[in-house]
Amino acid sequence: MAIAAGSMVAFNEVDGALDTIITKTGASGDAADSLAESFKKVGSNTHLELQTVGDAIGEVNTQFGFMDEKLEESTDYMLKFAEINGTDVSQSAINARQAIEAYDLSYDDLNMVLDATTKVAQDTGQSVDSLFDKAIKGAPQIKELGLSFAEGAALMGSLEQAGVDSSATLSSLSKATVEYAKDGKSLSEGLGELQEKILNASSETEAINAAAEIFGTKGGPRM
Repeated sequence: MAIAAGSMVAFNEVDGALDTIITKTGASGDAADSLAESFKKVGSNTHLELQTVGDAIGEVNTQFGFMDEKLEESTDYMLKFAEINGTDVSQSAINARQAIEAYDLSYDDLNMVLDATTKVAQDTGQSVDSLFDKAIKGAPQIKELGLSFAEGAALMGSLEQAGVDSSATLSSLSKATVEYAKDGKSLSEGLGELQEKILNASSETEAINAAAEIFGTKGGPRM
C-alpha cells in the first residue's frame, strides 16, 4: 500500500508537470511526445522538483523554439542559472529572450547571456532580474556606446554598486544622444569630445558647465 501510494504521488507530479508543458507550448501529437521525452531526460538528471522542470521545458521551448537535445541542454542550463541566482525559471527565460532581442543576438547566445548576467551579479551584488531590466531598457543607449550586452550589464552593475543611479544615467545619455544627433554626431563621438573638455577644464565649475550643456543642469553634475 505504501509503494502504491508513493507511486500515485509520483505519477501525479509527472502528470502535472507534463500538463504544464502542454499548457505553455500548446503542443500536440509528435511535438508533445518529443517534449515529454525531453522532460523525462532533464528531470532524471536534476534534484529539482518535476514541476520546476516542466515550467522550464515549457518556457524555454516557448521563448526559443528549441526541441530535442538543444531544448534539453538549454533547459538544464536555465535551471542551473535560476537555482544559482534564486530566480523564477520562467521569468529568467523571458528576460533572456528580451535581452537577446534587444541586443540583436542569436538564440544560440543564450548561455552567454546567462553567464554574463550571473558574473555581473556576483561581482557587483546586484540581482540578475534587476540587471536584465536595466540592460534591456538601456539597450539603445548602451548600443550607441558600442557596448555589447555583457559590457552593458557590467556597466549597469558597476554604476549601481558605486551608488550611481543607472536609470538616471541612461536618461542623461538619452538626452545626450538627441543633442549630439543635432550636430550629426554619434553618442560615442560626442562623449569623447566632452571627456576631453572635462579633462582639460581649468576648474571644476568649467567642467560641470561643459557637462550641463549636454546633460542639463541636473544631469550635468552627476554625469
